[in-house]
Parts: sequence; C-alpha cells; structure tokens
Amino acid sequence: MSKTPQRRSFFDWLSDQRGRGDRVGDFAIDAWQDGLFPRTVSKEPDLITYMERRGAGEAALEAAREAWAEYGAAAKEWVDPEEGMDWPEDDRD
Repeated sequence: MSKTPQRRSFFDWLSDQRGRGDRVGDFAIDAWQDGLFPRTVSKEPDLITYMERRGAGEAALEAAREAWAEYGAAAKEWVDPEEGMDWPEDDRD
C-alpha cells in the first residue's frame, strides 16, 4: 500500500519566499522571525485571526492574503512525484 504524499505546508512554502523583493517576501521574513507563528496553519482564516490578535496592520494582512493566494495557486500545480505529469502526447495512439 502506497502512502499518498502530502503537499507542502504553508509555512514551508512561505519560508522559500524570503528572498523575494516584495511584500510577500517581507511577510515571509516576518513569519520566519516570529517564534509564535503558527507553522502548521492550514486555513487562511486561522492565519488572519492569528495576525489580527498579534496586532497586524492592514498592509501586513494584505500581504498575508496575497501569500495565501499564491500558496493556493502553487498547490494546484503540485504534482505527485510518483504519478508524474499527464502530458497530452501520452494520450496519442
């Protein structure tokens, strides 16, 4: 029985964004440095609630929402490494 691989966590994805020169990159650095940041957060509302309780301003909340949207888009592109891609040319007879 094969175990289904799990997609990357938001925090792992966000950690890779630290080198970006935009607000998502800045948010990633802040999250990385925040010892209380919820590293296992799996829902955007939970992330926003955490930030609001920590007193985040509107710009930080917008950056978090943008990061979450990008993470969601990246997750849709995720490919199971054991399954591979379904390339159109594979369907030709």
